[in-house]
Amino acid sequence: MPSNVGVYLHMLVFGLGSWIAINGIYAELPFMVNDLPEGYAIAATLGVAIQLGNVAPLLYGVLRRRYGGSLAIPTTYFIFLIGIACCILLSIFWKHTLLVGGKRSSVALIVLTGGVAMVDSTSSVVFWPFASRFPSDKVIALATGEALSSTVPGILSLIQSSGSGGVCASNGSHPLFPVPLYFVALALVLLASSLAFHSLHRISSASIVATAASCQQQQQQQHEEG
Repeated sequence: MPSNVGVYLHMLVFGLGSWIAINGIYAELPFMVNDLPEGYAIAATLGVAIQLGNVAPLLYGVLRRRYGGSLAIPTTYFIFLIGIACCILLSIFWKHTLLVGGKRSSVALIVLTGGVAMVDSTSSVVFWPFASRFPSDKVIALATGEALSSTVPGILSLIQSSGSGGVCASNGSHPLFPVPLYFVALALVLLASSLAFHSLHRISSASIVATAASCQQQQQQQHEEG
């Protein structure tokens, strides 16, 4: 079983996957707007897509009332699967447009942003109940990871802009690495977060089995003594 430090680091990396995709999209906008027909006005449309994504936690709440806590673990894996898929698709289709009402619109970016909003917002109601299986000091690591889910995209964006005098100076032109590579990097972070969750789930399951076995042994001893 991993050490306390190992569990803490696993929990921190797990927390990174909470809001990193949404935060990452906004951090990358300066490098995207020159290729988007809406320009910076796309931010308002993405905001609406994100708000519409908030229906997902409500849907999860309804399903949880029907199916109970058994839904939590599969939902967590689903969150990571959809988040990784959306980031990979963003790396390919982020600047693809469709003609809507006679005007070009960044439909792919808007739809995929809504997709990651659904899973990111659902993470808030799924990750924390799972983390409660662990001691409180490990739960703090989840909060730290969630905070870093906005810091990591910002750092990537700053590195990306270092080859052209910064984001504001370059207006998003001539980045150190292209937009598709940025979204692939976010997908890799989500993959690492999913692996950290898988490891934590195994640790939690092993602990529950060990506790149950210990209780059964104690009951057997008490029965024999009685």
